[in-house]
Amino acid sequence: MRIDIENLSFSYGGRAVLNGIDMVAQPGEITCVVGPNGSGKSTLVKCIETLLIPSGGRVLLGGEDARSMQRVAIARRIGYVPQRFDLAFSTSVFDLVLMGRRPHVSWKSSARDMDIVIDTLVEMELESVAMRPFQLLSGGQQQRVMVARALAQQPECLLLDEPTSALDIAHQLALMDTVSEYAKNKGLSVLMVVHDLNLAARYADSIVMMKDGRVVVQGEPEGVLTRENLSGVFGVQALVGKQKGRATVIPVATERVEAARMT
Repeated sequence: MRIDIENLSFSYGGRAVLNGIDMVAQPGEITCVVGPNGSGKSTLVKCIETLLIPSGGRVLLGGEDARSMQRVAIARRIGYVPQRFDLAFSTSVFDLVLMGRRPHVSWKSSARDMDIVIDTLVEMELESVAMRPFQLLSGGQQQRVMVARALAQQPECLLLDEPTSALDIAHQLALMDTVSEYAKNKGLSVLMVVHDLNLAARYADSIVMMKDGRVVVQGEPEGVLTRENLSGVFGVQALVGKQKGRATVIPVATERVEAARMT
């Protein structure tokens, strides 16, 4: 499912957080959103998921204005993993992932729903903790469970807000490999917020770079992750190279520190 963002704006208490955002997330591709803290990345994701109502512009999901869609229709199309999640009740990992099937069932889960949950838990290497209470898992395990729940939903689009922030490097790569396979094999559009620029460069088909609530540039990783963009958006000097055909970024110093060295 293609996602089109057209002139999207959002304000908190009169303070503009998003300013005329235009961007596209294509089916079968991973689109990574990067930018400094406070640049509006999470707010953008919440507007796409319709958790927040934009003050201007629109979000098109497969060509349909999200504002005209019923909540259950959006839930069937979008699997969303927030940056933070707190459960007010105790539940097992299996039951939590099964909740991802809720948009597709009336009142009773089917054998097919159960099979989908089992397959997803195996894919995410979570079968060993399937019957454990979610609250007793590590932060990284909880993050993987929430991604599993979104995948079990069998959506047309995945919205992931910093899905690898609590994961060790091996599980970061495993998660991204799984998400990449879903995108390529099932035609999902994947839009994710990430801070690791090298992870974005490795897996993204397109990178959206934001600053101060605006899109500075969107394009292929090699064209976005340039020294000039990293300096202008993040305020850092960096070495940018290539490894196995993908851009690599090595931060060297902040512009402030480098300026102090020159004086």
